[in-house]
Amino acid sequence: MNNYMRYRGLFAVEMALLPLMVAFKLIIGTWAVCIPLILLAVCRCVMIFIKNRAKLNDHIIESVGDAIILEFLAIYFTVLGFIPAWLSIVVCILVPLYEALNIYFYSKPLSEIVQALDFCYLAFVFTTIISLSFVMVVDVVAKVSLIAIMLTTAIVVAYKGYRLFNYYIINRKSKFAKQRAKEEKAKNK
Repeated sequence: MNNYMRYRGLFAVEMALLPLMVAFKLIIGTWAVCIPLILLAVCRCVMIFIKNRAKLNDHIIESVGDAIILEFLAIYFTVLGFIPAWLSIVVCILVPLYEALNIYFYSKPLSEIVQALDFCYLAFVFTTIISLSFVMVVDVVAKVSLIAIMLTTAIVVAYKGYRLFNYYIINRKSKFAKQRAKEEKAKNK
């Protein structure tokens, strides 16, 4: 089996672990939620090592997986009362924007600070999954990791959104103005 099939299989396992957390809480108890979360962290760790960084498909799968996982965890642990609602709402808004812009700017040159923040984001996702596995004991670590994700995504979304806006709105208008000037110049000759 090639790495792409393994990667897709691990993605499917990750998505299957999310409803399993709810089932474990209902059947066994609140403490049992940590079991699927630890398995989720293991899947995420293995996926990091087998990901083909040159394939856009793997990048899209990772982005969709991160968005679904973080939104589910933020909403679920808000419902359980471990995370404040405002933090969950902000994370649920910023993470899909971040992931959509991350897919758009795949293999496009970015500044070094944005690339560093992208790497920090991956570390914060992993830290959030790990910290939520012991949120029943100490919830401060989970809140801090979600705040770190919120700040990282806010900075990167602002930068990438500005670049997207700059390219499609500002530069496009100047390209049309240049084209019209050339056409008028050609008519005047």
